[in-house]
Amino acid sequence: MIIQGLKSGPLPEAKQIEHFFLSSSHRSAYNIVQTKEREVLKNPLVNPSQQQREGYQDTLVNLRVIGYLFLFFPGPNHRALADVFSSVVSAEDTDLATLGEIYKKCFVRAFYKYRKTPAFIPSHPSRPSFDQRVDKIRETLYEAPKDYSDSKFKALIRDNFRCMISGVYEEEYQHQFPEDEVDTALSTEMAHVIPEGNYFGLDKPNKEKYAASILAVFDRFGFIIEKFDVHSLTNVMTMIQPIHNSFDRLRLWLESTDKLNEYKVVVVNRKHAFVPEKPITFKSTDPRLPLPDPQALELHAAACKVAHLSGAAEQFEKYSRDFESTYVLAEDGGSSAVLEHAFFKAGLIEVGA
Repeated sequence: MIIQGLKSGPLPEAKQIEHFFLSSSHRSAYNIVQTKEREVLKNPLVNPSQQQREGYQDTLVNLRVIGYLFLFFPGPNHRALADVFSSVVSAEDTDLATLGEIYKKCFVRAFYKYRKTPAFIPSHPSRPSFDQRVDKIRETLYEAPKDYSDSKFKALIRDNFRCMISGVYEEEYQHQFPEDEVDTALSTEMAHVIPEGNYFGLDKPNKEKYAASILAVFDRFGFIIEKFDVHSLTNVMTMIQPIHNSFDRLRLWLESTDKLNEYKVVVVNRKHAFVPEKPITFKSTDPRLPLPDPQALELHAAACKVAHLSGAAEQFEKYSRDFESTYVLAEDGGSSAVLEHAFFKAGLIEVGA
């Protein structure tokens, strides 16, 4: 895939991407990482085991994560760039891959969610009870959502019972609209921009290290998650399942335009049936029901770009698929990456371990 003129794989030479750099120091720091990657590529392993091959590939991907973060840094006031810059220039040469691993696990992978089946969605109210449900919701409509179900329905009201990306109506409520207005209707789901499952509401002590590491990286990027309610309307979007699945697996993201609340939908699969070619504009049915936070969407977009260009997205997909089908670990340790992926998702290993 080509993203803003860049192909996934090895980091491009700095002279080929001068327009990405804000200063000579920005360029120099990028060169440190690109030089290290080039050294690794010049010294391939000879007759490696599967575990060694995975380690070698991990090193390359981790270095590329840093390199592409230099080009697609998210957040306000260039805080993410400043953090990556200071970390790189102060790191020992041998520590760069470890630094990249931290950004990969605690920033990029924090947005990734693999689901082969649709997410669990609480049952919709029956048609006869629709008006009663709306009346009940309106009593607390402008209060912060209390839980998933409350947030889901308030988001539906804000989004006019339509997928925010495709415009497809929620099938359970299509009868509320004129028949000639509803072209397509499907079941919708509530998507979280900042995923809820990774570090919100964690009640297991063995996940504290993982949670704290993610919080620290987001904080250093200028996004204070502790003050961000996971089920807030600023963090949720109504989506149909195919869109939601692509969004969670970093295959679809939104890039803001120069117009307020307008976004270009970028998708890995160009033939995605429900993705509009023209920019979309987010609108709320009520100004008191806030739209998704632009900064959160920017973080998600940056994670998507870095994931695909670095090769991290391919790793996440492979490990997820392999974990589902692997029952016996290879004798030479070849399944170690799969096991590590599963343990990391469960919060059973420390970052950088």
